[in-house]
Amino acid sequence: MVASSFGCAPPERPLIPGERPTTATDEGGLWAIMDREEARLARSPLRVNDPGLERYISGIACTVGGAYCRDVRVYVVRNASFNASMAPNGMLQVWTGLLLRTENEAQLAAVIGHELGHFVARHSLTRMRTARTVGDIAAFIALGTAGAGVQGGPQAVQAIAISALFAYSRDQEREADTFGLAAMRQAGYAESEAAAVWAGMAAEERAEPARDRGVPFLATHPGAEEREQTLRTLAASAAGTGRMGEDTHQAALAPLMPTMLADEVRLRRPERSLSVFQRLLARQPNEPGLNAATGEVYRLRAALGDDERALAAFRIAAAAPRPPATAWRGIGLVEQRRGQRAEAAAAFRRYLATTPEPPDAAMIRSYLVEGT
Repeated sequence: MVASSFGCAPPERPLIPGERPTTATDEGGLWAIMDREEARLARSPLRVNDPGLERYISGIACTVGGAYCRDVRVYVVRNASFNASMAPNGMLQVWTGLLLRTENEAQLAAVIGHELGHFVARHSLTRMRTARTVGDIAAFIALGTAGAGVQGGPQAVQAIAISALFAYSRDQEREADTFGLAAMRQAGYAESEAAAVWAGMAAEERAEPARDRGVPFLATHPGAEEREQTLRTLAASAAGTGRMGEDTHQAALAPLMPTMLADEVRLRRPERSLSVFQRLLARQPNEPGLNAATGEVYRLRAALGDDERALAAFRIAAAAPRPPATAWRGIGLVEQRRGQRAEAAAAFRRYLATTPEPPDAAMIRSYLVEGT
C-alpha cells in the first residue's frame, strides 16, 4: 500500500485465479519465500487468535475477490498502526489499527479490494523486476524474509521491511484503486466508503502537530487527502448507494474492540487517537469502551482543560449498564490529581470491586491508604 520511487517497468499480465508460478522462475522463488513467511506468521504471537473474525474478513475477501477467493488467506495481526498488505502468494495481513479505523464493512472491503488489485496485477513481481542490480534484488528478498512474518526482530525493523517489500509506484496504486472500486461495485458495496477511509486518515494527519509527524511507519499511502479526492472522483459515477454493513461489522469487531482501543491509547499519539475516537463516537456517542478510551487519552495528555474532558468521558462510560472498569480507575486518577480525595477514593473502590485483582491493584490500594 506504499508508493515507491523505484523506476517503471512493463506491467505483468494479470494473475489467473488458482495460478501458482513454478519454482524455477523468479516469481516462483518469491512465492516460496512468502510461503515460508506465512508459516511463521501463522505461529506468530502477534496473530490475533479469533477464528470468527478471520472468517468474517475472509468472507469479505471472497465477496470482493470473486474467482480469487481460494487464493487468499487472511491473518489478523495485532499492530495498532493503520495497514493491510497482501503478499504475492495470497497472504493477506490486516492490522488491528486498520480494523479500529473502519466504521463499516464497505470500508474494509475497499481496503481489501485495493490489496487484491496489487495481487491480481502482480505488482510485487513488477517491483522486483524493476530492481536495477542483483544487489537490489537480494536486498528486496532479504527485507521480505525479515519482515513479512511480522516476528523475529524489533517491530520497527519489521515495519520498515514490510514497507520496502510492498512499496508500489503511483501508477500501481491507481491501478489497485480502480480494481478495488470495480470489485466493490460488483459486490454491491457503497463505493463512496473507499474515500471515507482516507478522509479519516486525512483528519488524523491534520490533527497531529507537525513536529510529531516525522516519517510514519508504513505510511500506507502518500497524501491521504489526495487519495481521498482521487477515490471520490473515481466513485462519483457509481449508480446507487450500495450497502454499508455497519451493524455486521461492529458485531464482528466487538470482541476485539477493548484490545484495539487499549493499544491505540498506548501509542501515546493523543491528537491522532482523539481524531479516531471522536469520529467513532459521532456514530456511537454513548459507547462505554470508546468513552473510557477517550477519557484515558485526555488524562494522559493532561493539557489545559483535559481533566474536565477526561472526567466527562469517563462518567459517560461509568453510567453504562455494564461500565468498563477502566472508567472508575480513570475517574479516581483524575480526581486524585485534582485533590478531590473523597471522590477519588469512591472511584477506586468501585474499580477494585469491579475487577478484584487488576494488575495495578497494589498501587490503587496504596492510594486508598494515602487518602485516609
